[in-house]
Order: sequence, then structure tokens, then C-alpha cells
Amino acid sequence: MTNLKIAVLVCLGIFLLFVLGLLTTNDSDKIAMMGLTGILLAAAYLIIGIIACIFPISREAGKGILLSAGILLIIGTSVCSITINM
Repeated sequence: MTNLKIAVLVCLGIFLLFVLGLLTTNDSDKIAMMGLTGILLAAAYLIIGIIACIFPISREAGKGILLSAGILLIIGTSVCSITINM
């Protein structure tokens, strides 16, 4: 596997762990918190990905992190918009 695929799988795996942790709580706003987690992780991954893309040795992994940041941003905003309409 390439560094790009590994970076995407690791970043999305971290999000999955956060979501599984939120599913175990008894809070009524679980779904909104899942969306906010996606948006906040996307912001963190954006900064990390830009820093990683600066250096040539980690450029491919940085691209994977930026790709997963975009995916998480789409997931987070869609989940948050679903909970607003409920």
C-alpha cells in the first residue's frame, strides 16, 4: 500500500474510533456531536496535511491527510445539517 492510502485509512480510522466512543454515551445529541467531531477533525487534518505537504519526504502522506480532511468535512457538514432539520 502506498503512503497515501495508509494516511487516508489511519485518519478515517481515528474518526471511526471517535464515533464509536460517542455511540456508547447516553447523550441525546449524539448525532450532532458526531458531525462536530468530523468538522473539528477535518480542520486539524487540514493544518497537519498542509504542513506535511511542505516537506518532500512526506508529501504523499500529506496529500492523503488532505483527502481525508475533505471527506470528513463533507461527512461532518451533512450529519450536522441532518440534525438541524430534525
